[in-house]
Amino acid sequence: MDAFIGEIRPFAFNWAPQDWLLCNGQPVNQNQYMPLYSVIGTIYGSVQTGSFNLPNLMGHALIGSGQSTASGIIYQIPTKEGTEGVTLSQLEMPAHTHTFNGAVGGGTLRKDAPVDNTYYLTNYALKPTATTFTPAQGYVANPPSPPNMPLNLNSISVAGGTNGITASHENRQPFLGIAYYICTVGYYPVKP
Repeated sequence: MDAFIGEIRPFAFNWAPQDWLLCNGQPVNQNQYMPLYSVIGTIYGSVQTGSFNLPNLMGHALIGSGQSTASGIIYQIPTKEGTEGVTLSQLEMPAHTHTFNGAVGGGTLRKDAPVDNTYYLTNYALKPTATTFTPAQGYVANPPSPPNMPLNLNSISVAGGTNGITASHENRQPFLGIAYYICTVGYYPVKP
């Protein structure tokens, strides 16, 4: 097979062809793979004297090196960036609104009781017969609550988690797992 030493190719099978090694970041012996070492050196790391690491493409997507025309970011060999999951902070979430839900009580009034008998920090108009939660458009407390009254923490939560517990969300585009291999024997690449 015609290939340059250090060339990386994907193969549709899960074993390394002769003169190719899996790109899994493993350390290999410099003396055993001297031509490959002379091409890539320790660009991808080295854990011990007399060895060098292969590129690690396990769980990583390839991106062309150089300056991005879209963002201006410069990607150099062997830059590794990105993450499989992301936890957003409140500052990263776009502004949005949610419908306030209250319990229907007697008549058209809403009961201010999420869990501990009050939506507000101060207890207004407890209605023990209220049981069904519905959108509280035009919410009315009896007596009417003052404007800008602080809500009870049991009646609100931070998006993405409850009680301060957050979790990351999936951050990968659709993908297909395939193995990448690096050539160890082939044409020696010559710099122009």
